[in-house]
Amino acid sequence: MAIGQLADYGRFVDHTVRAILLPSEPREDLLALAKTQDCAVIWPEGKGFISTNPDALP
Repeated sequence: MAIGQLADYGRFVDHTVRAILLPSEPREDLLALAKTQDCAVIWPEGKGFISTNPDALP
């Protein structure tokens, strides 16, 4: 669902990185799916966050 929303919103908003924020680390197959759609995935780890694309983090 998030990938579809990003595709839709991307028509109206200029962006350099598309990212999906999740409450926990997703399964490998979902990470691979997001990668095929050029979407970063972000999830919390400890007191910070992990991202599949470092450019998606501040």
